[in-house]
Amino acid sequence: MTDIRIELDFSFPVLFI
Repeated sequence: MTDIRIELDFSFPVLFI
């Protein structure tokens, strides 16, 4: 579950930018 959380954290800012 940690891997998914880290991937989402990195995908969130990338989608925002």
